[in-house]
Amino acid sequence: MDSVLSDTMPVTCQIIEEWTNKKVGKIHVKDWNFVELFGIEKQTNFTKLFAETWNRWYDIHPCEEYIGGKVGELMLLGQVDIVTAAYANSEETKGKKHWLERYHVPYSNFITTPPDQSKINLNYDVWIDDSPRNAEAAIRANKSLLLYTQPWNMNIMEEGKVKRIFSLSDARRLLTENNK
Repeated sequence: MDSVLSDTMPVTCQIIEEWTNKKVGKIHVKDWNFVELFGIEKQTNFTKLFAETWNRWYDIHPCEEYIGGKVGELMLLGQVDIVTAAYANSEETKGKKHWLERYHVPYSNFITTPPDQSKINLNYDVWIDDSPRNAEAAIRANKSLLLYTQPWNMNIMEEGKVKRIFSLSDARRLLTENNK
């Protein structure tokens, strides 16, 4: 969900700026371990940072225009579950659900996984994700993953069943081609 449907990183960067007085933008996040990159690992961790990000769910914009309609088009091809790293009954999860409702994003199931567990172990035919860690895990497990392009995953090359996409329209096109 984060950084595929919802463009969370600008809000996350704003929080980092507030906490550190360092000017940080999404374009500066070129590595998944950006908490260490910006020297804030002593103040926080990913879980706390993303929890604070989702406390501000109303400030988070979609990654693309017409996000609800694009997800709806994917649902015409099969089941679409939102699988996200968060604790089930947390404020973060509530914020994510409010956001999905606000932008009219349809889905079949909302699945949470603990932030420290890999989502790739769940049984899905295809993943759409931005995480370089999940892309690498998909390569190792020979699972299909469409890697939604973000600055922090540019070092991941297409390999095996991992393909790069730049939009959900790209995902729809690839999934349609594979279903023929």
